[in-house]
Amino acid sequence: MTRKDIIRKLIIASAGLIVFIFAGISFYQHRHYEEPVVVDDNVSQVKKLGDYFDGIKGSVNDCNIYILEGEEP
Repeated sequence: MTRKDIIRKLIIASAGLIVFIFAGISFYQHRHYEEPVVVDDNVSQVKKLGDYFDGIKGSVNDCNIYILEGEEP
């Protein structure tokens, strides 16, 4: 293997590593993004999805459920 081949492979591997790092940072930020939610008077209860499915209780997927109840059942 010549010196040119080694340098070319190192450049390609470095470029791949840089893309991998930036993609990982982007995915991490997107997974932990929190959107502000404004709850008004129509929401009667706020529960967690983990209250209905124990498999996700306490995990990052345990999201809020907003229960809207009217005057009639």
